[in-house]
Amino acid sequence: MTSSVSADGTPSAGSAPPADATLRDSDGTPAPAPLRDSDGTPAPAPLRNEDLFGPESLQLQEQFDTRRLAGRLVEHFVRPGLSPEQAAFVAGCRMVFLATVNAAGQPECTYKGGRPGFIRVLDDRTLVLPFYDGNGLFSTLGNI
Repeated sequence: MTSSVSADGTPSAGSAPPADATLRDSDGTPAPAPLRDSDGTPAPAPLRNEDLFGPESLQLQEQFDTRRLAGRLVEHFVRPGLSPEQAAFVAGCRMVFLATVNAAGQPECTYKGGRPGFIRVLDDRTLVLPFYDGNGLFSTLGNI
């Protein structure tokens, strides 16, 4: 999809990709297939567009005709847990940026780093990161 901005600053939509376009991962390989129930029918995504995007984003998706694309991205990429390949990747990382939100809903993103393997993957939904007393603010721990 392309977009441009007119002289008055109003965005104008380009052409959206066809609904049947093959989604690809960043390395160019086809995206994983949608989740399927035991009978082979597509399983409902764990989250919907409305769960992931705020009203402003949803309005722009409608305006630029990308709502179907966003839905397909959710269908193909949102998973309830890590795949074995993703778990191995995470376990081998030297750093991660950990995003948390405090009780008032204010987000924070902090750097956590160490030697490969400092992040332990207990299962497809549980990561363990060591606590290092960095700057003494305890903002990440306070948020979780």
